[in-house]
Amino acid sequence: MANSSKVAVDVSTQLELNVICRSPHVLVYRLWAKVPNGSWTILATGRTDDNAPDLHVVGPFPAETLIAYLFRFGGRPRSQFMGIVTVGQSGEVVDGGTFIETGMTDSDGLAQRHHQFALAKT
Repeated sequence: MANSSKVAVDVSTQLELNVICRSPHVLVYRLWAKVPNGSWTILATGRTDDNAPDLHVVGPFPAETLIAYLFRFGGRPRSQFMGIVTVGQSGEVVDGGTFIETGMTDSDGLAQRHHQFALAKT
């Protein structure tokens, strides 16, 4: 996954990764983690139309762990979508822990976005 940033967290505390769809689309997602010198592991897979919680409590992870997400949107052709993932700890979103994905679906009503970020020690 190409683009990357850093999010400062307490590495001794679990992360709360919350996925939110703010448009009339189905958002299908997958979350991964890669600890330093490790391989990618799936943290969660879900969809926003199933009435299941899209809050995933994971970790804790050491500093420099990479967290990645893939969003796939489905809805009306050429419609605006918005998906959000927040990174929280102890019930609060951490500074820099909100990632917003927006855009327009294609002629089939589909779109995809991905991002990764590294955990930094606070």
